[in-house]
Amino acid sequence: MTTVIDHVLDRLRDIGIADISGVPGDYSFPINDAICNSREIRCSPLMTFRPRE
Repeated sequence: MTTVIDHVLDRLRDIGIADISGVPGDYSFPINDAICNSREIRCSPLMTFRPRE
């Protein structure tokens, strides 16, 4: 079953996003977990987006 965050990550990957950074609040831990578990998108602790090279 595809979740909403899975779809969002697929779309971000489709447009070339390789890194997602952010400061998660307690409301966003499932989203943060999904990003960090992604094999194709890296996560880090700052609020930035970097395109693939």
